[in-house]
Amino acid sequence: MKSHFVKREILRFWPDGEEEGNWVDLLTRLSYGDRQALEEKLVGPAVMRANGKPDAELADLGMAAANIELLKRTIVAWGGPGFTLEDGTVAPINEKTIAELDETGEKIYEELKRRMVKRQPDFTPPPSPPMPTAEVAASTDAV
Repeated sequence: MKSHFVKREILRFWPDGEEEGNWVDLLTRLSYGDRQALEEKLVGPAVMRANGKPDAELADLGMAAANIELLKRTIVAWGGPGFTLEDGTVAPINEKTIAELDETGEKIYEELKRRMVKRQPDFTPPPSPPMPTAEVAASTDAV
């Protein structure tokens, strides 16, 4: 029997290569709740101006917040010298530390996109009808 609950598989990623010792454990699938939280970050801000036109600046803020939320929900653990604070402890995984990452944040995001299990549609849509060719369109105009 098929389970309707997300199987939380974790895969390890080395953003600097294994020899550097920095690693990140990532979830490879989002739950319904995860997707809803991301959607809230994307459309949560009022992205419309008073005149009803989209406000690109606010939309960009929503995208940035959603990317941080995605990393926060999918990074299970990290370790190595690059993730260690000055006091010798491993940095906690939260919005603040994720936002403070250097280009490693983009590396993690790209790896996550590569490894993320894509949802399959629950049904197969019917095939689209064939598009009329230019010859068919021309012959119907002549009639």
